[in-house]
Order: sequence, then C-alpha cells, then structure tokens
Amino acid sequence: MVPLSTVIRAARHRQPLQQRLGPIDGLVFEMAQGPANAPLAWGMLAGLVLSLMFVGIVRLSVPSTIKLVTEPSGVEVVVDGVSRGIAPLKLKDLGHGRHNVELRQDGFQTKTLSVDIGAFAQSSYLAKLTPVPPKVELPEQKPQSLGEIFLTKAPEPVKTSKSAKKAAVTHARKPAGVRVAAR
Repeated sequence: MVPLSTVIRAARHRQPLQQRLGPIDGLVFEMAQGPANAPLAWGMLAGLVLSLMFVGIVRLSVPSTIKLVTEPSGVEVVVDGVSRGIAPLKLKDLGHGRHNVELRQDGFQTKTLSVDIGAFAQSSYLAKLTPVPPKVELPEQKPQSLGEIFLTKAPEPVKTSKSAKKAAVTHARKPAGVRVAAR
C-alpha cells in the first residue's frame, strides 16, 4: 500500500511510481494529475456532484401529504398559525421541515402536534382530543375575621339534675379496681 501523500506528490510532479497501485490509489493518482490527464475520472466526479445536488433540490421542493383523522370529527386544523379546514383532512401542499399542527374544538382541550416532514413522505395521524372537565362552582362564603373566629362565645353549659351531678362526682372519685357498694 502506497501512502496517499506519495501518490498525490507523484501525480502533481508527473513522476512515475515504482509500486503497483490499487483501484482507489489509481483513481486518486489520475484525479491529482488534473482533468486533462484523467477525463473519465473527472467526468465521474462531476456526474456524482450533479446527482447529489439534484437529489437535494428535489427533496427540498417536493411537497408531502399528511392525513389527519380526529376523534371526535369536525375539529378545526390550524397549521403554522393558518386555519386549513375541518378534520378528517388531507394536507397535500406542506413543504419540507417541521410544522406545528393545532387541533381545536369547543368543549375539548386544544391539542398541538409537532410534525416533521421529509420529501415524498405520506403520513397519517389519529388524534384523540380530551374533553374539558366541567367547572365545579362552590357556594360563595363570606370570609370570617379573626375576631369572629377566636372571640366567639363559649357554649352554654348543659343543665343537669342533682342526682346526675352526684353520680358524676362518685364515678370521678372512685379509684381504679374498687367497687362502690350499692346503697
């Protein structure tokens, strides 16, 4: 194997090489001599460059198709801020790149899709929208001041009979494990 720098130096100075070159080294040698000495190699290179340019231009200019189906149907479709119609919908004129697709309908949460489109791409999307939860209204309550919370009147004591008071006192004084004799 001949070093690449040696092949290029020999080709530029029109010096013959002592070693036998492989197919890649031979092509590099011919290309380094210039287009006059290697028209076939330079023609192949020009054809390759033009082919790659054509493919790149076609990829950027060919529109793609997107099919949008939503649950529920009848959803408004907005692409990059422009309303495009009602779903189900087939969008044919979108260019190459990333697009933001918004799906809107009253009573449902708006859904946003980020769609990346390549050339000749045909994509289908099924989007399910989530219903907006119903609002629960709480009854309006008057806020209380700290005085109303902390300075309220104590509850009135419950009036009891003398026998109930006496039974409560007897049970309160009784030590644990001692039986009170009946009178």
